[in-house]
Amino acid sequence: MNRPLRSLVPLASLLVVAPLLAIATPAAAQNLAPNDGARHGERNGQSATGPASQHATPSLPTAARLPWPRLEAGATVCQTRDDLRLEADLIQARVDGVSYAGAPPNCQILGQQTPIDIVTRESPAATEIRLKDRTGGGRTAWTSTWLPSQPPR
Repeated sequence: MNRPLRSLVPLASLLVVAPLLAIATPAAAQNLAPNDGARHGERNGQSATGPASQHATPSLPTAARLPWPRLEAGATVCQTRDDLRLEADLIQARVDGVSYAGAPPNCQILGQQTPIDIVTRESPAATEIRLKDRTGGGRTAWTSTWLPSQPPR
């Protein structure tokens, strides 16, 4: 009677150990971090053929800091506040289909991004600025471009 009981002990321990091994194997696989060099046959940076080669991770290029505040290409700048008002009236006249017979305002459209200093904010549509680029030479001008107080993120 002892004989059949002894033959059941290995079977019982196999029934207990097998599920534990089935659970432990997938759990051990989770310990490997993704992209850490643990590829087929490698563990802890060691491959089956020898130590893993050291790969230098390329550094990301740093973005050039854009000047702030700035005007983008296409922004209109005018010599005086009166020129800025006249430019706005001229644009409205064109929209309304009315001809304009007066002298043209002293305004220009910027061809490139231009760093500036804000001198005064008269209204959201009228800001006195100082151009800081080579062509502006530090001269003051007026723009109707909306300029937020904080740089974009």
